[in-house]
Amino acid sequence: MKKTLLTLLILLISFSVLKALDNKDSLELGFKYGIYGRYLLNEYFSSFRHLPDIPCCGNKFTSGTGKGYELGGLIEATGIDPFSFTIRVGYEQYSGLLKKIDDIPVIVDGESYPGKSELIIDSKFALFTFEPSISYKFVGNLAVFAGMPTGFLLDNNYHQKEEIIDPVDRGVFENGKRIRNDSTGKIPEVSNTQVSFIVGLSYELQMTKRNFLSLTPEISYRYLMTNLVKNIKWNWHSVNFGISIKYREPDPLPPPPPPPLSPPMPDYPAARTPSETRISVRAVQIDSNNNESNNLFIKVEDFITYNMRPLLNYVFFDENSSSIPNRYIRLDKNETSKFNMNNLHNLNSLETYYQALNIIGMRLQDNPKANITVTGTNSNFREEKGNTELSEQRANSVANYLINVWNIEENRIKIAARNLPKDASRRDIPEGDEENRRVEITSNDNSIFEPVFTIDTTRILSSTKFKFINEVSSEFDIKRWDLDIIQNNQIIKSFQGDGLPPNEIIWEINSESENARMFAGALKYKLYVKDAFGSVHSTNENLIPIEQITIDKKRIEGASDKEFEYYSLILFDYGKYTLSSAHKKVIDFVKNRVTPKSTISIIGYTDKIGEEEINDRISTNRAKSVAKMLDIENAETYGVGKRELLFDNNFPEGRFYCRTVKISIETPIEK
Repeated sequence: MKKTLLTLLILLISFSVLKALDNKDSLELGFKYGIYGRYLLNEYFSSFRHLPDIPCCGNKFTSGTGKGYELGGLIEATGIDPFSFTIRVGYEQYSGLLKKIDDIPVIVDGESYPGKSELIIDSKFALFTFEPSISYKFVGNLAVFAGMPTGFLLDNNYHQKEEIIDPVDRGVFENGKRIRNDSTGKIPEVSNTQVSFIVGLSYELQMTKRNFLSLTPEISYRYLMTNLVKNIKWNWHSVNFGISIKYREPDPLPPPPPPPLSPPMPDYPAARTPSETRISVRAVQIDSNNNESNNLFIKVEDFITYNMRPLLNYVFFDENSSSIPNRYIRLDKNETSKFNMNNLHNLNSLETYYQALNIIGMRLQDNPKANITVTGTNSNFREEKGNTELSEQRANSVANYLINVWNIEENRIKIAARNLPKDASRRDIPEGDEENRRVEITSNDNSIFEPVFTIDTTRILSSTKFKFINEVSSEFDIKRWDLDIIQNNQIIKSFQGDGLPPNEIIWEINSESENARMFAGALKYKLYVKDAFGSVHSTNENLIPIEQITIDKKRIEGASDKEFEYYSLILFDYGKYTLSSAHKKVIDFVKNRVTPKSTISIIGYTDKIGEEEINDRISTNRAKSVAKMLDIENAETYGVGKRELLFDNNFPEGRFYCRTVKISIETPIEK
């Protein structure tokens, strides 16, 4: 491999020199001077058990990663198009981290058990570098280059240690510690000269009109042809991202043009005449059969809804922090008397959860015989590894809020701390670490964590489709248009674009965000256009009436009515669909709410973690498990996996609340 790379480089240089000599009559040599920098992403490959004279044992080191940088100056010889030759001189520093896992005996309580250890070698190198290279421009300023960087060692050091990783929280080596083979120093028998091969692409960007200053980004691949340490296999290859700034002596300015025979006439702008712009818009309503009507109206109907939202008994914390995050709603002591569960009626499940500390505080006040245990945990990873003190601080943060704000007696709150939670989330993904940084609250009274039940009024908008027909004529170019739908002087929907508006614009009103804004009154729509001179033209406001059918109106008129009920099951464990006792309690309640005339839908959900196919299967199984226990015929049952995320999955609580099943019941009200 090394001989092949050397041969290729020699052939490339030879070809370039011959071509330059062949065109020697037209040579106009020039030079560019500059500075450069590179960022290195190294991948190491090796085959050795230990560094020379450094105690170690177990399997061989086979691979590792590292990063580094290179800074320096350059000189580039040009004028031999399409070739150029460059010499770079600089300083280079990079690191390398090698890891291996070994099966070892671990001493636990005086007995030997099988375990695992992780041995790492963290190395650093500093070099003076000299790099000759040749470039070939093949498309415009895009060039391929190759070279042979040679590094002369200035400094090096290493840090080695072996640590028990299984079991994670107990066990020691024969030295009575969880770490052995811990050493730091210079690497023995290190190679003082490092020779490598580099090939890459670059693109030169001119920064000045006279092209004497340029910026050249580059990407390259580099292979180390010598071993880092004598007599052992340990080298690397890397992907590099670099940039250089080059300067050359600018070309002389061209001679000034001869003076004109006579001064040119001034170029006065053409006089602007008043704009003749005609603009109109009208709306038609489209029914389910695509029939159009000029009789416009929107129907909004109010219904009674019952909502049951689960209460997650976890509080999640930021990495290496014991402060309750700001997304959790906290009150002042004098605000607790005004806290009322009825005020939670307009919140979704996640918004209700952020009131969990206040809900638990109020329920503890209402149930003086109830006690709780507050258990702090950590991710047992990086800075949090084995830090049960941090776990206890997190538990104390929650307990202090309940004591100081909600006046809960200290003797009713037990503090506990551990590393990972008893039912820990996955540890092979960052999301799992986030979920394990938490406080778990348990109680001798299950009512403390009962779901939150509220009675709300939901406004439902009948699916409605409108077509807006636009006509615009103008002497001047139209640069922009806007079609605004307005209610109570607020824009609730806007269509816009550049140029002329389309002849037809379709508006379907069926989203929850728009439903919430619809109430008695009327909508207005108005079309605006802006011409090339900045003049804005608009139509008059046109009306779309809204018919609101309130609950009181339906009762007075004896109109048909119905109720909606929404239940979310207490959250499933990751990847599970089996029903717990908490699930069964909610399902038993739902059974009593169903009548023969009820329409039921059962929908399963998951979080964003995992493959889509697997999540679809898990969510479907969750819905089917609930449907089977409900034992209700003709229930619509399906799963949506992670294709429809109920909540923001960037936070652990959002992922937990997505691991659920939603039960919706629509029941006609008997007159």
